[in-house]
Amino acid sequence: MIPTTDLLIELANEFPNCGYVKEEQTPVIERMQALAKHRPAIKAIFSGAAGKGMLYEMRMGFDGTMPGACYSDIYAQIWNLYQGGKQDQARELFGRLLVLINMESQAPGTRQYIMKKRGIFKTTMSRQREGQLSPEAMAEIDYNFEGLKPYLKA
Repeated sequence: MIPTTDLLIELANEFPNCGYVKEEQTPVIERMQALAKHRPAIKAIFSGAAGKGMLYEMRMGFDGTMPGACYSDIYAQIWNLYQGGKQDQARELFGRLLVLINMESQAPGTRQYIMKKRGIFKTTMSRQREGQLSPEAMAEIDYNFEGLKPYLKA
């Protein structure tokens, strides 16, 4: 069962530590907006979904995103660029990242492949599945990953 925004607000009012919400249920933006109307009980609103809506959510005043770990250095740079008044640069970097995020729908296992490529893990095995990418898919991922290389921190 997915909690309603009313339930989340009720919990935040009754239990202050429940005022931090990571919203991933569609319609995400509408739910985030409904939660935001109840600040300060709702202390922070984050999204997930690989950060696909990060820039839009930032412009709307939400507090951040909690995506997967394989691009954490890139997400941090996008955040810092945007908050530092460099929205055009943030958008440029975000566009480079979105190509890879979108690859997951075309080539499931992209994230695991990237985490192995970046030395985070030794294999592409995960609790969900083991990535079985074709040579063509790996070539496409590698091609798109080249666009992020100048921005990688690790």
